[in-house]
Amino acid sequence: MDVLHRGVTTCAYLCQLCWRLESLRIFFSKFPVELEDSPIAARYPQLSNNFEVVRLFPQVHFKPYSLSMFSRTVILKSGLQAEQAEIDGYLIDFHRGNADLVVTFESADHTIDRANPLRDGWSVSFLARRGYSVLCVKAASADWYRNAALHRWFRKLRPFLAHFDRTIFTGSSMGGYAALVFSQVAPNSVVIAHNPQSTVDHKFVPWEHRYPLGWVQDWSGDFSDAAGVTHLARQIYVTYDPFEVNDRRHVDRLRQDNITHLKMPLLGHGTPFWLQQLGLLAETTEKMLDESLTSLAFAKLIRVRRSIPRYHLMRAGQLMKSGRYQLANQAALTALDMAPGAPEAKEMIAKIERSWNDRGEREGR
Repeated sequence: MDVLHRGVTTCAYLCQLCWRLESLRIFFSKFPVELEDSPIAARYPQLSNNFEVVRLFPQVHFKPYSLSMFSRTVILKSGLQAEQAEIDGYLIDFHRGNADLVVTFESADHTIDRANPLRDGWSVSFLARRGYSVLCVKAASADWYRNAALHRWFRKLRPFLAHFDRTIFTGSSMGGYAALVFSQVAPNSVVIAHNPQSTVDHKFVPWEHRYPLGWVQDWSGDFSDAAGVTHLARQIYVTYDPFEVNDRRHVDRLRQDNITHLKMPLLGHGTPFWLQQLGLLAETTEKMLDESLTSLAFAKLIRVRRSIPRYHLMRAGQLMKSGRYQLANQAALTALDMAPGAPEAKEMIAKIERSWNDRGEREGR
C-alpha cells in the first residue's frame, strides 16, 4: 500500500508539473522571439529548437509572409537593427517591439542627412527604448510625401497593421501632416501631430506661403488633405502655438471632436524642440502614447515656458504688433536679463524702438 500511495502521489505531482509547464508554454508562445543572435542560444543551442524566450519587452510574432515588404536587414547609425524597404527613394525602417506600433515621419528640417540610408528615423531611439514597435518613414526630400509609389505601399499596409493592438502615427510639421493623412490606413488609430500642416495645396490653403517646396508638388490623388480624413482616428493630439497664425489655421481646418488641443502660446513653430528645451518632451510624449494627456494638464505643465527667454521675446513681438510699446520693451528686457548679451533680445529692443519712432513720424510727433 505504501508503494502504491507513493506511486499515485508521484503521478499526481508529475501531472501537475506538466500542466504548469504547458500553461507557461502557451503563455510564452504569445510572445515568441527568435534566438539566433541571443547569448542564451549561443550557450544553450538546444533551446532554440524546443523553447521560446521572452525578452524585457515581448515581441510580436510575424508569419513569414508578413515582412515580405522589407527587402533587407540593416544596422542603423545608433546601433539599432531594422528591417528596411526602399520605395522610390523613400526608406522605411521597421523595428520589432511590442503589440503597439508607432509610425513616424520625418520633417522638412534641412539638417537631416537624407543621403545617409542608415540614419535613425524620427524619434525611433525614444520609442524603441520603451518597447514599442516602430515603423519609420524617411523622406528622400522635403516633398510632403507626395509620391504615388509611397501611396500604393501605404494602401497595401493593412494586413501588416493587423498584427498590432494599436497603431499610432506621429511627426512634426511636414511629418505631422503625414501622420494626419496616412492615419486613414488604420481607422481608430491615435495621431500625435506637432504643429502640422493640414495640406500645402493652395487650392485649400491659399494663405500658406511658408513652404515653396510643398507648393510645387502634385496634390492630386490620395493622402493630400488631412481635413477630409481625420474623423477616422480615435484620438488626435496636436501641439501648436495659437499665436502662430498659419499653424492655428491648419488646426482649425480639422474635425474638432476627436482632437486634444495642446496649446503652447508664444513659442512659435517647432513645438517638439521647445518641449525638449523645457524638459517636457519625454513626459508629454509618454502620456500621449498611452492616451492619458488632457488639455488642462498640458496647460499647467506648459506654464514653465515663462522661464525661458524665447517666451518673453515672442511676447514682446506680439505686444509691439498691437502698439503696446512700453510693455513690449519690458518683455524684451526680461529676455535680456535671462540671457545677458543675447543678440536676439538686443535686436528685439532695437526693433521696438524703430517701430515706436516710425509710428511717431506717421503721427507727427
